[in-house]
Amino acid sequence: MDLTAHSISKRRQAKSLALESLIGAVAMVSVLIGVVAAVAVLIFFGFPAIVTSLSILVGSLLNWLFLQSLAEIIRLLKKIAKIDYAGIVSGSHMEMVPTCSHCDATLRNDVYCDHCGARLIPPSV
Repeated sequence: MDLTAHSISKRRQAKSLALESLIGAVAMVSVLIGVVAAVAVLIFFGFPAIVTSLSILVGSLLNWLFLQSLAEIIRLLKKIAKIDYAGIVSGSHMEMVPTCSHCDATLRNDVYCDHCGARLIPPSV
């Protein structure tokens, strides 16, 4: 008797470097190079080069902001298109946290409430 099977489509994670995470990494490297360059200018040229040093620092921070904004736009476009994206979209996020039904405090363990001392009943399965 021959063994038979059907083709079943399954979703799997494709491992690749996302553009938005690469842009975020380049932004961090840009800030690091800017800070090092600003400190190097101060060390080699002294106090008279403070304006140059500050302009390098501000320029690297603005470059970081631009690149992070670009990465955020890519994340938002991918989120709208319902495509997986790397990183998180900035801003506030809703999250589920366990709370006590008696005093509404956030629970830190599964046995009792740290705030009011109420014993927690495990959820029925």
